Parts: sequence; structure tokens; C-alpha cells
Amino acid sequence: MAAAISLIGVLAGTAFAYASIQRNDASLTPQPTGPIDPCGGVKADVTILGDLAPGPVWVVNGKILPNNGTVSLKAGQVVCFGIKAGTHGLLFPSQAAGQSVFDIAASPQASKFIANPRGASTCGQSNTFGTVPQGSGVIAILRVLDSVTLATPAPFECSQHCANMAGAFTVDGLQDKPLGNTPAVKLTAVLLLVPLRVAVSAAVWALFRIPAIAVKSARYSNRNSPTPNSSLPHTTRFGCGT
Repeated sequence: MAAAISLIGVLAGTAFAYASIQRNDASLTPQPTGPIDPCGGVKADVTILGDLAPGPVWVVNGKILPNNGTVSLKAGQVVCFGIKAGTHGLLFPSQAAGQSVFDIAASPQASKFIANPRGASTCGQSNTFGTVPQGSGVIAILRVLDSVTLATPAPFECSQHCANMAGAFTVDGLQDKPLGNTPAVKLTAVLLLVPLRVAVSAAVWALFRIPAIAVKSARYSNRNSPTPNSSLPHTTRFGCGT
């Protein structure tokens, strides 16, 4: 039974393609359908796949990027470039342009990046930097630099389809990340403090009000009492009697 199934060990980035041995009964030989996602096993924040739909295009997080469109990235993000269909590669107009956005040297595919990957006039340019076009798998996994300063968006192309499959990168600040173990102040906690502050304020106010009220009350009582309270100051009334 085990011999009835043939596994074809074709490495496609992080995925394997396989096929069943053909049998007389078609129901016993189901075949996998749909393209293999080369970035499926990569913990990437952004996936950029080369595709033919029907013309050559980049697909960014499942959406087709219009030619010369802009891809917005954030510092520290991991970007996986791969092949969905067709033959594609990643190309920058220069090594400096690529390194202004990505930490290419730290990429697992760093050795794939070379000067002029298709010869001295790759895509009609003489100073390009990128990868040789390939028909499957991961092109490269690149991490956006933590500190990026771009005067203008950084252009990139497919090293196979050149200007017909082009785009540009922008980097918008830092990637949103948790603050670690720093406790967050919740609105509910703030609201719980409001009655406490009111109670404390009332108590402090009472400390000043109670003695004043007591003295005033004592004075009033002393004024109307036939036996004045000698412990409190009072006013002696006098006048002309009849």
C-alpha cells in the first residue's frame, strides 16, 4: 500500500510538492490543486509573490500590485519574496538602493544577491543588484532596517520582467510591537480612582470646615446663653437702661 503513493521531493521554498501514482480508478488518485505558497512556512509580516495574472505582476499580501505601485513597509518587518507562478527575481537599481531598505547581508538568501544578475545590461541598466530569475520557491526573506531614511520611495523590479513588473518601497516609522512587561493603564482603573479622589478631597475640606463651624456654633450659643462660655471670646453689650 505504501508503494502505491509516490512522494516527489521537490523543495519549493518551505513546501514540498507531491503526486500520487496514476491508477485505473481516478477516485484513488486525487492530485493536489492550486499553487504552493512558498512563504507559507515563513513568519513574515508581508509576502510579495511574483505571479502571472495573466501578465507579470507582484502580489502583495494577496492583492495585485499595480505596475509602479507603492508597497508600504514598517521598520523591523520581515518580508518574504517568492514565486506563485512564472519566472521572477528581485532587482534593485543599485546595491545601495536595496540596502537602504533591507538588511540584505543578514538574509538567509544573501548569497543570491549579486551585481547585474542577468549580465552587464540587466533590464537595460548597468549597476543593478538582485537575484537571478527563478521558477519556484522563495526568492528571499528580507528584514526592513530599524532605521530608514528615504528621500524618495525606493524602486524595485522583477529581474525577469523589468519595468513591466516594477514598484517602490516606502517605510513608515516603527513597527507596532508590544511594550513587553510594561503595565498598561486601563480606563477602568482611572475611573475607579475618581471616587477615591473625591472622598479624599471631601475629607480634607471637612478638616478645615469642622473647626470653623464648631466655633461659629459655640459663639452663637454663647451669645444667647444666660451663662456665657468663658472659654470662648464673646462680646459684652451695654447701653442706657430705663
